[in-house]
Amino acid sequence: MCRILSILFLITILPSRGEEIWMFPPASPDGRGLRELFTRPDEWKETYAMEETAKFIALVRQHYPGARVGDIEAYPFASVPDLIAFIDGVESRLKKMGMRGMDFFQIDVDWVHFVMDHPGGWREVRKLEEACRARKLPFSLLYWAADYGHLKRHNLADDSTWYLGVMRQAHDYLLVGGRPDIKVVESWVGAPSRAVPENAEWTFSRSVLDFSRKFAERPNPAQP
Repeated sequence: MCRILSILFLITILPSRGEEIWMFPPASPDGRGLRELFTRPDEWKETYAMEETAKFIALVRQHYPGARVGDIEAYPFASVPDLIAFIDGVESRLKKMGMRGMDFFQIDVDWVHFVMDHPGGWREVRKLEEACRARKLPFSLLYWAADYGHLKRHNLADDSTWYLGVMRQAHDYLLVGGRPDIKVVESWVGAPSRAVPENAEWTFSRSVLDFSRKFAERPNPAQP
């Protein structure tokens, strides 16, 4: 309900105040939540999610033609083949509706799961990146400290945990050849405790600043 109210606020109140909405990233509409609400077969629920996601994107295109709209999904809770199938399902429905496809596909990787020997891995995420690029769909990766909650339960988490976790993810994905088109640093784990200043140790803005210095793509001056 809170998410619904937030969306209603964004699409109704903000434009009336003269604010411009430039991005809509609906989070995880691929059907996993529907499994808790419906008892029909999973195949029906996945198809339903594709259709409803395509309808939502079409409505955004109609009312906010200048806004970017895409999808955010969780991994490894959904497999790479399932995510690719979901992308293709949504894109094909948008094409039939005469609508432009998604502007980006963002993946939220809970990387501590495969650090702890659960299924999944960065090479699988790289396959998803390649699949998006083959479809000319910008691939976005969300960077965060996925290990923060686990370390907190052992009384080992502090503000440095956030910073080090973000950098660890960035290094690990780089080592398998990952090059996301869009990089997003975002926290919802209640850390770090301070957002600013950017020149202090372990603040959120410091993590973003150092991340951008290390990992943001820059043109090679030796190339024409």
